[in-house]
Amino acid sequence: LNNKLSNVTLIQDDTENLDVIINRPDSEPIKLGDKGRIRYLDGVKAGDELDFWLLSPGNYNTASNPNYKNINVSSPLGAALIDSHANDVVHYEHNNKSISVLIILIE
Repeated sequence: LNNKLSNVTLIQDDTENLDVIINRPDSEPIKLGDKGRIRYLDGVKAGDELDFWLLSPGNYNTASNPNYKNINVSSPLGAALIDSHANDVVHYEHNNKSISVLIILIE
């Protein structure tokens, strides 16, 4: 039972909803060019989800897909995402505040 519980993460948001996420330690890390989805856990965007495309500085301004928000790997959020896994919570600084995001999926 303890082994199974170690693979479960509980996330509670401001609306008192409880999400249960099964952690998959064998998931591939996020790499340059990957697309995925994150959920902001705090800050002004808390609860919002974002479909992203992680791009190099050279491709950031030229790549276009209306279904994804381009994120520069050199940005604070991009740097936090690289090498992370689905179901990880990562943190980055924005306007002198720490922002936490949950990586929901990686495509």
